[in-house]
Amino acid sequence: MPTADGAVIDAETGEAIAGASIKVYQSTPVNTESDENGGFQVTDARLKENLLITASSAGYQLGRAELAFDPLVVQRTYTVVIELQPVSKTSVPLNGVVVDQATGNPIS
Repeated sequence: MPTADGAVIDAETGEAIAGASIKVYQSTPVNTESDENGGFQVTDARLKENLLITASSAGYQLGRAELAFDPLVVQRTYTVVIELQPVSKTSVPLNGVVVDQATGNPIS
């Protein structure tokens, strides 16, 4: 089964972010967490559709990446790096993804 491998890093320092919450939006959303090296793997990603992957961690703005499915390319592993921007001490941004309550899929 195809997998989505990735890493979550600090956009300013390039350092790994351990314990970041990862969510893969697909027909059945998948949740996981980055390991001590900022890495994560989703083995049950439904790579028959485009995927939106978000990462969040305390003190950082929400990060996101999109994987585009190409039916003409046979690929077992998709790799993504999600860079999280530190939150400014003077302002707090509001970030998020609006999802359909019934399906959990993002609303365009």
